Amino acid sequence: MDAVHLAAGLNEVTLVPLRGANALTAEESGALAEVLRSHLADSDLKLHDIGQAWLVESSSSWDVDTVTAEFARTHEWNDSLPQGKEAGKLRRLMTELQMLLHEHLVNQRRNARGMPAANAVWFWGNGTVTPTADLQRAACAGRNDFLRGLCRLHGWRHSDDATAAALMAQCDQAPLVVGVVAARSLQELEAQWLAPLVEGLQRNRFANLRLILDEWELTIDRWQLKAFWRRDRPVETWGRA
Repeated sequence: MDAVHLAAGLNEVTLVPLRGANALTAEESGALAEVLRSHLADSDLKLHDIGQAWLVESSSSWDVDTVTAEFARTHEWNDSLPQGKEAGKLRRLMTELQMLLHEHLVNQRRNARGMPAANAVWFWGNGTVTPTADLQRAACAGRNDFLRGLCRLHGWRHSDDATAAALMAQCDQAPLVVGVVAARSLQELEAQWLAPLVEGLQRNRFANLRLILDEWELTIDRWQLKAFWRRDRPVETWGRA
């Protein structure tokens, strides 16, 4: 769950993820977490404040699909809101939490400094804990709090180094390698990640490559590679392949 800033216009809602210079301080995060925690408990949810990041734990699974705040920032609002059988319940909860944050002292002080208020929360992820014994051993890389938590839970090796070369080097040590990367453009994604990983697939460094870009997923192996890479296709056209 992320703290975000929502700005309502005449015809649309603008979502601003609180990152970089606009990020909450540890003190602000802790103060907001206190007011959220008791309200979440009424919905059988437990808030974990791990220092400028929040994780929400539930004793039961929720049948709901979510997207990240970064995805919601650049896509249609109705497409970005939680979907699924229990989406209505989660949307109502998000509205209730938004009301709690609206006049919070933290946001009054942020407004006074000319900073966007943390006036809403954005739920995303919705994972289910699976017994470690049933999971394939993995090695992970990337500066991502959720990924670090998974590795800590299951005892997987983790590194902050998430270059394409580092990920492929891990393939010799674990049957599954997971990387969370942040590319600032499609050109950077293709040059620094896709090109070297496809070359690694061609050279038998690993058996298959699975890409997850928000709600899009693409899996290729060496047999599919010839058909997939028969001619150059810009990354933005893959969904129409």
